[in-house]
Amino acid sequence: MNQTDGPPWVSYGPSQASQYPPIMVAQRVGSGAVVAGGFVNSCYSAVSADFVDLIDVIFQWMVPGQYDVLWYENVTGGPRPLDLLNHLWERGYIVTEEDGPITSELLSPYDFLVLPQLQNQLPDSSVAAIKSFVEDGGGLLVMDGSDFGGYNYNNVQNKILEAFNFTMYFQNDQVNDPSFTLYAEVDNTTSIGAAYENATGKDNILLYSICSMAAQIMRSVEVSISPNYRSGAAGTTLTYTITATNTGNAVDNLLLGSSNPLGWSVAWSPTPSRFNNVPPGENRSATLMVIIPSDALPSTINPITVAVQSEGNPTKSDSMVCQAQVISAAAPVGGIAFAPDKLALLAPYIVLAALIAIATVSVAVYWKRR
Repeated sequence: MNQTDGPPWVSYGPSQASQYPPIMVAQRVGSGAVVAGGFVNSCYSAVSADFVDLIDVIFQWMVPGQYDVLWYENVTGGPRPLDLLNHLWERGYIVTEEDGPITSELLSPYDFLVLPQLQNQLPDSSVAAIKSFVEDGGGLLVMDGSDFGGYNYNNVQNKILEAFNFTMYFQNDQVNDPSFTLYAEVDNTTSIGAAYENATGKDNILLYSICSMAAQIMRSVEVSISPNYRSGAAGTTLTYTITATNTGNAVDNLLLGSSNPLGWSVAWSPTPSRFNNVPPGENRSATLMVIIPSDALPSTINPITVAVQSEGNPTKSDSMVCQAQVISAAAPVGGIAFAPDKLALLAPYIVLAALIAIATVSVAVYWKRR
């Protein structure tokens, strides 16, 4: 099991509440359909006839009677599923391989798009093109596989699934069977399962190096500031404790940032201002330092906006505002600076001191005259 991106958010097994991990999930979207399966490694080397039957059944469930397939990989020089592609060609499928940018123009001639464990994140524009392709009647097969090397390719596939509000997502794990015979059960109460059983006479299938799927990822974050007000003289530094919380249900990286309308300098500790691999429900704290300019005028108030953002879903963020106030001008070298409100309190004493000084000078002059 890979732990570099945090543990899988759902554990499966005999001692767990959920014993049997889902490996494939299908969902209708608009006029099309999406199937996600954690069995990409079964596409390579010699493939079984049962696996070819499964892929065929998946395609025909998504877009019945159609056969034009775009097989897309965004890593040059990777392994090619030649045996699987040959079997698909034998069954009448026309398969085109592509590794360039995904656009609506690229997808338009095809009935199916296959994404076999992409290794690089797709830009938002490509994800939007895929979403439109499916909603307009296309079929999308997204595949991932076991992750024991710390690659976290599941994040690449899950970004695509999130665009469809998919019900389940790939985990960064590997499903093992104690007997090492990885036969997965096929649910014949579903349309795909029933068609597979009808084609093969079986209710199971042998798969290799698979990963599990789990319920929908919910990205959510919160931020808090303590205290929400600080004051100081011009030229001094004010500090605030910023707490970022992962309120979603999946491990996430939390990104911190700040802005202020007066353009005062700020610094973070620790640096950079981000927290990696924060488990669901946990929080992390950082110190925000706000530097009041030496020429800032007393009584100036600068509202500092602090924000936290989910790296897993940048549309999920939270922000709060704290205040930084200048209470006095910068102290002169060797001198003392008083805040305006304190200066007002000292005014009577300053006047009295001045009168005493005048009286002292008068007396001094008088005695000299004697």
